[in-house]
Amino acid sequence: MGFRLKQSEVLVIYWKMMRYDDMDKTFEFDRWHLDAHVGGYCIDASDCCDLVHGWHRCLLFYFNSYEREDLKKHLQLYEEVSNKLTSGEKVDYITPIALSQDEVLGAAYNALIKYVGDRAAEVRKSQQMIDSVTTVIEAPLIIIGANGRVDYANNSFLKLVKRDSLTNVSYEKIKNKALKALLQDVLIREVASKKEIDIKQQYYEAVSQPLYDDGQRFSGVVLLFHNVTELKTYQNLQREFFSNASHELKTPITAIKGCVDILISGSAPQDMEKEFLSIIAKENLRLENLVKDLFLVNRFDTNQIDLKKESIDLNDLIEDVIKQVETLVALKSQSISLICDEQIHVEGDPLRLTQCFLNLITNAIHYTPETTQIEMMMTQTGSQIEIKIKDYGTGIPKKDLPHIFERFYRVDRARSRHSGGTGLGLAIVKATIEAHQGKITVESEEEVGTTFTMTLPAKSSI
Repeated sequence: MGFRLKQSEVLVIYWKMMRYDDMDKTFEFDRWHLDAHVGGYCIDASDCCDLVHGWHRCLLFYFNSYEREDLKKHLQLYEEVSNKLTSGEKVDYITPIALSQDEVLGAAYNALIKYVGDRAAEVRKSQQMIDSVTTVIEAPLIIIGANGRVDYANNSFLKLVKRDSLTNVSYEKIKNKALKALLQDVLIREVASKKEIDIKQQYYEAVSQPLYDDGQRFSGVVLLFHNVTELKTYQNLQREFFSNASHELKTPITAIKGCVDILISGSAPQDMEKEFLSIIAKENLRLENLVKDLFLVNRFDTNQIDLKKESIDLNDLIEDVIKQVETLVALKSQSISLICDEQIHVEGDPLRLTQCFLNLITNAIHYTPETTQIEMMMTQTGSQIEIKIKDYGTGIPKKDLPHIFERFYRVDRARSRHSGGTGLGLAIVKATIEAHQGKITVESEEEVGTTFTMTLPAKSSI
């Protein structure tokens, strides 16, 4: 038994199996065939039942008002939406078509659009969180894909290589040869590693960690660069300190041992015994002073110096220091003058400050020719006190000025040892001034002279 339905009333669609050449011709379903007639389609009811029951994926939609051209446009729209979703483009919701009270065409697409949009928002949020975290990380960080292209680089890394952006750029575009060689190495090896690298006179410990996808295939590597320049400098200074300390201790010990051996053997002439004993006493004193200075330096380094601060008349303190060196000054026919037009007071440890000024004045005496003058000048400007110690001696070479306050550093080693210095004096002076919240600088010119300038906070009047 057959019945007739108009073309605007029935459309049978089987999404996976349907193909059509033209809406006005024939619909084919692999085994079902519908003949197009002018004014409508003719379909046998038993065939329709077989179609519904025989193919569970075949959908029967009833349209009351939509023509075939409208349906074709909607199908094209769905295809455009699918392509946009695949390429990650932003997609607007589709206007659903009500097929019946229970069926709406396009609702599933809208749900998919919403799901994709929500997932994209989550990805953007995660990326923003990653950007925020990596931006505040001071250490340079870079992520490189297995193809050698940069997936991500934080601001610190961009500053390191002086680039505004590196995203999707090959690591081979990085100009620094040492850094480029390191990146190439970690990509080839595909294993976690640590390596020290020198970049623009800065030392970095590069820590690399390989990245893998869900299939455990190598997908790239993340590298974090820790700046260890200060640690490296400290380690070098530590090695240098122990080397210098050992050398400084060895000199007096060797002299004492030599004199003792001669005296014990009885090979020394009787009139020379006193001289050998004098050498022993002198070197022993030097050794004692060196050990004391080493302990003092260590206490400054570990903040174990307990400054016994009190109100000090700085004029009187410096006058006392000058009196202590009068004999040494007289031996070289030198003179020391204090230039200060006012009484200046400071809050500080009188013993430590006395040692500080005594060290600087003694150095000026040793490195200044006979019959020359050494000047001390003090001024107070607001809450700051400035003290200058100026000599007209041999001066300090320009290359030595940056190192003058380093431990055991000597411009003239032979002359310094002859004067009985330990090589720690200026390091102690700097530590003392800084412990009083002050600072010290030096200016010098060879064969012209040297000026040490110290600033200290004035005693508060409150």
